Amino acid sequence: MKTTFTFWVCFALFFITKTYAQVTTTISYTNAPLNPGNCNVFNTSTLAVIGGLTHYPVCGGVTYNGTNAIKLVSVGAATPGGTTATAYGIGYAFKKGHTYAIQVTAAGSAPSGTTPPTLYAGFYAQLPNPAQTLPAVCGPVSSSAWSAVQTGNAFNVLGTNVGVYNFTAFTPTSDLNVMTILVQSFKNGGVDTVKISKITITDRVSLPLTPASVSKTCGTAITQNFVISNPNGAAGITAYNWNLGSASSGWMYNGAPAPQFLTTTSNVLTLTAPACSAPITSIIANAVVNGVTFGAGTSTATNVTPSFSLTGPSNLCTSATYSVNNLPCNASVAWSVSPQGVVNLTPSGNTVTATKTFDYWATLTATVSGGCLTSPVALTKTITAGSTVQATYTAGPNGPYTPTDMPTSPIPNYSSSDYITYFGTINSTGLSNISWSTTGDAPYAFNSSNSGFTYTERKSGALVYVVLDAVGFCGPIHKEYPFVSVLTGASAMSLNIAPNPARGSLTLTTTAPVNEATATARTAKPSAGSLSQKVYAVKITDITGKVVKRIENKSGATPLNISLAGIRSGYYLLSAFDGKSWTTKSIIVNE
Repeated sequence: MKTTFTFWVCFALFFITKTYAQVTTTISYTNAPLNPGNCNVFNTSTLAVIGGLTHYPVCGGVTYNGTNAIKLVSVGAATPGGTTATAYGIGYAFKKGHTYAIQVTAAGSAPSGTTPPTLYAGFYAQLPNPAQTLPAVCGPVSSSAWSAVQTGNAFNVLGTNVGVYNFTAFTPTSDLNVMTILVQSFKNGGVDTVKISKITITDRVSLPLTPASVSKTCGTAITQNFVISNPNGAAGITAYNWNLGSASSGWMYNGAPAPQFLTTTSNVLTLTAPACSAPITSIIANAVVNGVTFGAGTSTATNVTPSFSLTGPSNLCTSATYSVNNLPCNASVAWSVSPQGVVNLTPSGNTVTATKTFDYWATLTATVSGGCLTSPVALTKTITAGSTVQATYTAGPNGPYTPTDMPTSPIPNYSSSDYITYFGTINSTGLSNISWSTTGDAPYAFNSSNSGFTYTERKSGALVYVVLDAVGFCGPIHKEYPFVSVLTGASAMSLNIAPNPARGSLTLTTTAPVNEATATARTAKPSAGSLSQKVYAVKITDITGKVVKRIENKSGATPLNISLAGIRSGYYLLSAFDGKSWTTKSIIVNE
């Protein structure tokens, strides 16, 4: 047995200041510089350095399998005092205030169902007294020697398969320099062997950044202190690094725009953001501790949109002014209206003048962007231009065929009975002297109230005009809503008319046939089967039934542009003939 013991000389060299360059240190015993024939591989004249760390004998002799693992042996007894065990040491600079996680890859010799051995980790300022721990002998040593390095930080090494085990993370209150690893058996008379193939030491420093989040309301100035704390008193902090994400971060530092990167010797960074700054960015911080950079965290920035609104009247007779109230500084406004043409817009900054073009209702939109807003904000307001009425219509079960004042054109779908019922609803706010009547073909049944009407019609192809008379914001209102009680046909063509309301001209197109109703003669029904999508003739009829325009289209090709010259403002029916039947939709003409 080799008894030469020289570690005291070598251990003195360990206390020379050690500079580590990584947060995680891995010790792998694969192909380690150890002699597998030695009964105490760490008790050598030149101490073994594995993974950059010096290894020391502590209690008895550790052996090496020659390939990938060191072996520690323990022989159990009836009492711990009779148990023999093995331990060794690793030199590592454990710093005050740092937090360390120790992970061991190991396999035990305990068969399944038996009591496994236990692995202990201890942490010390220096190696224990060799006169007590017996570091120079072979094999396991008595409890009077190994009990000096038995600690509460331990786990069992289960079974014979390799497993990964984690010691409880710890934070030293003073600088330490040695970690010991001890194996102890709990089997009376049994021999336990633990093979250790790898040890990983992870060094972390708790440096919380506060606040965790910061918010700024666009248009409001803020001053914010960002603080990197050191709750465990870690020593050796030489610098604090701050990353603002961008050189255009919205932050000011010492009265000037802050750069993306800042380095300070103070753990406090004071930044300001003017009221009209660009959106502020999040702050990422770290600290340099003994030459190693440790992350401190992120303070997440939230940019808050201020409260602002679109002001102006809901009704306009000729023109009205609308503006964005409390507009954020440096922001701009883009104005739009839908449907287009109801009013003309004359914008001026955050204000717009809307001038009525024809009686209808529309949605005015102010899109606010730029400045300290992170994304555009759309403000909307529904306006009623002139003597119009906001109205919606339904019919059992899918709706009427293109009534006026309605943004869509639902398709009627009759029930199994011989009747269809139409329901109309108006927004009666601001209206007085409301009355309803009908003209054209007489409906089967008609009822009305201030808020709307109901009428029922036979499936006869009848044309009924529901008439509204009232007094509105801009004076008397007279509206005639045409309804075509059309017959149900098979696969009639689908007409598209744009724009509607129209001025000057409109364009007629067809799309793929669908199961849609067609307006036919009262006694005629369209033939079954798919109908042509071509349009060979068009006629426009006024509310009296008079045809005001006829067009022949011999090729049948669409789109078809139709001039409205000479047709006065009002409600009309546009009918298109596909060679077999007529399809009708209502239109609004505005001179």
